[in-house]
Amino acid sequence: MDRAGNVEVGYSRANGTSLYPSISVAMRSVGDIKNRLTSESIVLKGSGSQTKYIRWGDYTHMSVDPVDGCTLWFVGQYQTVTGVFDWSTLIYPTKATSCQ
Repeated sequence: MDRAGNVEVGYSRANGTSLYPSISVAMRSVGDIKNRLTSESIVLKGSGSQTKYIRWGDYTHMSVDPVDGCTLWFVGQYQTVTGVFDWSTLIYPTKATSCQ
């Protein structure tokens, strides 16, 4: 949550057929309907999947920037090719327009 009360979540998203593990975020702005996330978007589409291991998402994290209290940083993983240990990491900053 940022200092204005906006909440954002980051997560992996895939559907097993046409969307490989990708990085998505969704936000609930302070004035939005309670208990609902809005503004969902795929930040980065993956182009492969993990084949051998069933673990995923061990290296994900969301933090608020201590300098401005508004920038939310999400660290997430995605696949560029299908393989065993071929995942990559993205560090994604975002800021709600209502946080000044």
